[in-house]
Amino acid sequence: NDLAMFFIRQLSIDLGISDERTVNLTQKHIRGRLAESLMFLKESYGLEEDGSTLSIYLSREDLANLSNMTTSNAIRTLSQFAAERLITIDGRKIIVKENTTIMEAAAQNGIPIPKLCYLKGINEIAACRVCVVELEGKEKLITSCNNVAKEGMVIHTNSPKVRRHRRTTVELILSQHDCECVTCSRSGNCSLQTVANDLNIIEIPFKMEIERQPWNKEFPLIRDSSKCIKCMRCVQVCEKVQSLGVWDVEGT
Repeated sequence: NDLAMFFIRQLSIDLGISDERTVNLTQKHIRGRLAESLMFLKESYGLEEDGSTLSIYLSREDLANLSNMTTSNAIRTLSQFAAERLITIDGRKIIVKENTTIMEAAAQNGIPIPKLCYLKGINEIAACRVCVVELEGKEKLITSCNNVAKEGMVIHTNSPKVRRHRRTTVELILSQHDCECVTCSRSGNCSLQTVANDLNIIEIPFKMEIERQPWNKEFPLIRDSSKCIKCMRCVQVCEKVQSLGVWDVEGT
């Protein structure tokens, strides 16, 4: 009798917890419901040796019932979880969707990464090398515009190492650039000027070698060779937007 009463009391406690948990779940967002259920299963049953598989078999219907949601919602939300990656950028933990670049992940969370050549879907070739970031565990810096964010990445966008590399890159670009900003029509609305100011570049330590070619008035593309930074945007727009593919850069 004592043993029977013990099981009855234990069952009533478990049922009470279950009812309370169901009430709490109905007040949560659908993602929160599933997340809490998964955490409950992890704490109750643990993980397999791979560190990512729950040590319990549940059908999709069982998981949906546990989360107090429809099976279709559970499947869709679980698929979204599977397609997300957790990374760290400048000390902030960020959840990003699958196939999101580091630059996009940073921009979505208000973390600016400077760039000179990038155009989404058109020019993602990292020609300028200004968008480099530091990835922990990797010696060389990587470009953020064409590298996809992967689970567990720890990224620094403005570390001393990044700023030194970025400064040298911009100084080299400026050494082949007409830096008379005062008389330039783009002054105040120039990405190169903004990046140079951010890096506090006042003097250029490299020999100035500015290319100056006269404009060919019969040439349909207006290009000031002394201002060109070889970003390749014009070439990529010609090829991917206008589908002509008649421009290219030579002598670089």
